[in-house]
Amino acid sequence: MKLCLQIGLLAGFSAALLPADASYTQVTKFTGGTAVEMAKKMANMPMIGRLGGGAMREAFEDQHYDVYVKGNKMARLGGVISTIYDLDAGTITTINNTKQTYTTMTFDEMREQIERMQQRMNRKHSGGNLQFDEYTWYFGLNPFGPKTPTPSYYRDAVRKLRSFNARLATCQATFDARADNLKQYIDRIASDIGSTSAILKERAENHNNGWFDTRADDRFWFAYGQLYAYYGLMKGAQADFEDVIKEKHLQNLWDTMDQQFVSALRIQPFIIANGREDGWLLPTHLTTMGFYILRVRSNMVEISNVLTQ
Repeated sequence: MKLCLQIGLLAGFSAALLPADASYTQVTKFTGGTAVEMAKKMANMPMIGRLGGGAMREAFEDQHYDVYVKGNKMARLGGVISTIYDLDAGTITTINNTKQTYTTMTFDEMREQIERMQQRMNRKHSGGNLQFDEYTWYFGLNPFGPKTPTPSYYRDAVRKLRSFNARLATCQATFDARADNLKQYIDRIASDIGSTSAILKERAENHNNGWFDTRADDRFWFAYGQLYAYYGLMKGAQADFEDVIKEKHLQNLWDTMDQQFVSALRIQPFIIANGREDGWLLPTHLTTMGFYILRVRSNMVEISNVLTQ
């Protein structure tokens, strides 16, 4: 729980800890490094140093704190910010002496914030690993030397995602089932299958060799597998975002999208042919699959537009 109230209670907080069992003075100095020296010079410039009421200049000055410890309580009193730790109550109170305000946070809330940050970092890292190129081997020429192969990145990403799902199943992770998160999720999938539709279009228009297009089956079954995977993911999203779907009255649109997925996944020719669109003898399976993909994407765009409202 956070509070933000006008106060004049710093003396009262200090008095509660005095006479202290122990006390000492702590000094924080910014002593060097290129970045620090550059920031100090900027803070001393007339115009920049005045930003925030001179807060930038003050940030790089030596910070002096008086620290008092009594029992399971500790107060760290500074000129601008003071902090009080109460182990018995399990709270951390941060006081802004300049604005005369304070915030109180429990240890549980702080732990939850740290866990959420770790989860976001793990998801971001695993997502980056899944987007790693699929051609890297143990050794490469550009740059020359040994490398970490692509499968290692993928396995690490899968491990992190499984770890997150395991924590989520035991309520140890936070999942925000909000409309903006669902919109972002759907937009990414719509963009992905839109790119696949463009790949099918390029192959169908420029390499329509009928039964003799040796790459047509690669393109077709890649698109089919992608739709199959996203169909399962959207089924899971429907359960996860059930309240959002009800609140936004998306059930009919969602059912229509499901039907488009199913219709596309029913196309399972024994041999893939890449005939001309206006041909009468050879089928054009790539164009047909591209058409169904665009129907699915159209429904996703419509759902995304409703979520924006």
